[in-house]
Amino acid sequence: MNGWKSLRVMTKKEIRGVFRQKRAELLQETYDALNAKVVDNFFEYLHLSSIRCVHSYLPISAQNEVDTFTILSKLGAMKSDLKILVPVLKGGSMVSVLYNPGESLRVNSLGILEPVNEKLSNEVPDLVITPLLAFDVKGYRVGYGGGFYDRYFAQLPSNVLKVGLSFFTSVEVIDDLDEFDVPLDYCITPDRVYEFEFGY
Repeated sequence: MNGWKSLRVMTKKEIRGVFRQKRAELLQETYDALNAKVVDNFFEYLHLSSIRCVHSYLPISAQNEVDTFTILSKLGAMKSDLKILVPVLKGGSMVSVLYNPGESLRVNSLGILEPVNEKLSNEVPDLVITPLLAFDVKGYRVGYGGGFYDRYFAQLPSNVLKVGLSFFTSVEVIDDLDEFDVPLDYCITPDRVYEFEFGY
């Protein structure tokens, strides 16, 4: 599966295999350059003036995820009253805790960074920065298979912005979507910003 034509229609399992490999093959210099472009596009394209609370994943370096630390630090500098929430896994579910950029973090059993001092929050965010391995042209994402974010999205009002970050362009079709999959509103890549209006 080297060419993009071979990536037109794949199952989630196939997509995970392909994009884990693509991420693993990124050299540090390439990763840094792509990451900088994603961050630039995030701030150039999105209208952030009304954002008062943001929920964001913290990057897993071993997975070569897009680095959100720069985004969160810059948002915090722009908005002194900004509330930042990050996910923590509790008993098989995802809960939100408050996060201050620079505070102490620990690594959980899945390799995910979590604040050492957990302060649970039920606040509804205006924006959710969402992890993914890949996404399709309609905004549906392929994550790591836990379903945590789709369940979280289902609890949120429809006007909460759901934004993915990716180093790569979209695949054409995810072959095995189900009723629980929730599409993104935007996906930020190094070369363009995808805006999605409707699901399938």
